[in-house]
Amino acid sequence: VDRAKEGATVAGEVGEALSKIVTDVDEISELIGAIAKATTDQAQGVEQVSTAVSRMDSNTQGNAAAAEESASASEELNAQAVCLKESVQNLVEVIEGCNESDSVLTTNHQEAPTAVK
Repeated sequence: VDRAKEGATVAGEVGEALSKIVTDVDEISELIGAIAKATTDQAQGVEQVSTAVSRMDSNTQGNAAAAEESASASEELNAQAVCLKESVQNLVEVIEGCNESDSVLTTNHQEAPTAVK
């Protein structure tokens, strides 16, 4: 009879332990589900960051190309400005040369009649 009571007590303790194990397994199962959801969310977040970085890279490359084109256009514009400056200087020299020729002609023309007299 004592052994039967002892067996019943042990069986009760084993039942309680098994119930606790089942409860713990349920909690672990819920935690694993939460971890799986968090992992999915994190993967989506990483994908969004990757997409954003790709777009930034694309924009950066576009900006670099635009800056390169701008620099090239600036150099071309500078070269054209130098040519224009030289052309204007040549034109000024031609105009001044013409004015000097006119002055010489006018001076010679005015002096010539005096010498004829």
